[in-house]
Amino acid sequence: MEVTNTGTAAGKSVVQVYLQQPYTAGGIEKSAVQLAAFAKTDVLQPGESCQVELTVDRQDMASYDYKDAKTYVLDAGDYYFALGNGAHDALNNILAARGKTVADGMDYEGDAALTYRWSNPAKELLNQSYSGNEITNRLDSASLEYYGYETGYLTRSDWTTFPETYTDLTATDKMIADIDAEGSYEPGSSDISSIITGQDNQMTLAKMTGVAFDDTEAWDKILNQLTVDEMVKIVTGSGLSPIPSIAYPAMFMKDGPQGNNQRTYTEDGSTATGYCGEVVRASTFNTELLRRVGEAMGEDWLRTDTEGAYTPAVNIHRTPYAGRNFEYFSEDGYLSGQMALVEVEGLQSKGIIPYIKHFALNDQETNRQGICTFSNEQAIREIYLKAFEAAFTEGAVKGTMGSFNRIGCTWSGACAGLMKDIVRTEWGSTAIIDTDIAINTTLQSVFAGLENGSTMWATSGTVFYAHVINQASTDAKLLENLREACHIILYNLADSIGVNGLSPTAHVVETTPYWEAAAYAVIAVLAVIDLAAVVVLVRGSLGKKKEA
Repeated sequence: MEVTNTGTAAGKSVVQVYLQQPYTAGGIEKSAVQLAAFAKTDVLQPGESCQVELTVDRQDMASYDYKDAKTYVLDAGDYYFALGNGAHDALNNILAARGKTVADGMDYEGDAALTYRWSNPAKELLNQSYSGNEITNRLDSASLEYYGYETGYLTRSDWTTFPETYTDLTATDKMIADIDAEGSYEPGSSDISSIITGQDNQMTLAKMTGVAFDDTEAWDKILNQLTVDEMVKIVTGSGLSPIPSIAYPAMFMKDGPQGNNQRTYTEDGSTATGYCGEVVRASTFNTELLRRVGEAMGEDWLRTDTEGAYTPAVNIHRTPYAGRNFEYFSEDGYLSGQMALVEVEGLQSKGIIPYIKHFALNDQETNRQGICTFSNEQAIREIYLKAFEAAFTEGAVKGTMGSFNRIGCTWSGACAGLMKDIVRTEWGSTAIIDTDIAINTTLQSVFAGLENGSTMWATSGTVFYAHVINQASTDAKLLENLREACHIILYNLADSIGVNGLSPTAHVVETTPYWEAAAYAVIAVLAVIDLAAVVVLVRGSLGKKKEA
């Protein structure tokens, strides 16, 4: 299409294509109009024109039928594509193409010339995923219907379904059981003799750079070198501890969506760059600009010796009152997904591991720890996961930060339908699945999380390590899960800036820096003083009792 600047000043324009799908009352619920493609022009002088070509993917035209087909469906019927300056403008253009005018209730006349109609002769199932595996229901347990509650959903065909009151829920025995992530894990065999640990195969992390994930022989060599203690440290310590046996250096991750500006540049000690909020970046509709933002952020993470970036954040603006909307791109899953994709590509081009967050359905800030988030699979896939999907598939993102909330009654990090069936199977991802900051061993169960797809716990403390280490030596299933998590973590770190400057024969030596030794000495002295004060206090108290 041709875009012309008809104004009097130079500027850019956003070309937006919206889609309306065929809709039947009682069938699959669909929006009246949705964003399907967009592009930002270069700067055009007054009277200047340019050509813009946009493509709408068939998968983005489909709807998810969670009731009957249990996959994506491209219904038979008329599909309308419309240009418009926003969804409202595009919908008016579609209504004009369907013969409607202001006499039918429109607030202004649409332009039918800005629409195109395509007729699909027969219903199609689009059930093949990005990885080639089947797309089917994975999240039935996310809905209240799964637990026996008939809630009903808002429908376009009957606006009286809009809820006016809240429904009180009483937790069933099944809901309570699913909420208990720790209790859901069944330990494996106590015989761990088949799992090799502590071998000396002369392998280092730097030797694994560029090695394919499924090169079993090569990965077995380095994984066999890890001891049980080392595997638990890698998984429960956010990768922050050095592992000398494989020359794994300590690595560091840091927020966030507005930049790494809590860190300082190594060359001069100045504060790293801060960036505007993601909602502002998304408002540009400029994917090339967002890619450059990702690249610039990558340079900042490089210059601050930070291997992992807890960004971009792509949860949905469900309400204006959500506490972290400034960190999230949009209320639209498609727009958020396209912005996230290019920012991830920019960061990864610099060797940084982006931990795209908060995965998933973490769309409020208050009370987000452990909240049960209920939805149906259509809404989850078409809105909430849409914001992540392109980064995982097209962008092959190397990491993601999980979320505190439960999906249905199951903690997101232990939700097999999400982490194993969608991320690993449908999307074909080998990304590190890190938790949000690990603060609760019961909610963020390492045992249930590893069993169901999570790989790393975001904490530098010893609480989670102590919680896991003893059982790891007597639970073959847990040990296998720890080993596979280390496989995923090391695979991604081996192709990151974490191995920059390391030769394949380099060694890592664990040392205590002078400031840490000094801190320990101060703590010891203060402990002695505290103990002396307690002794004096107790003696004084006893003396007063004798006098009385």
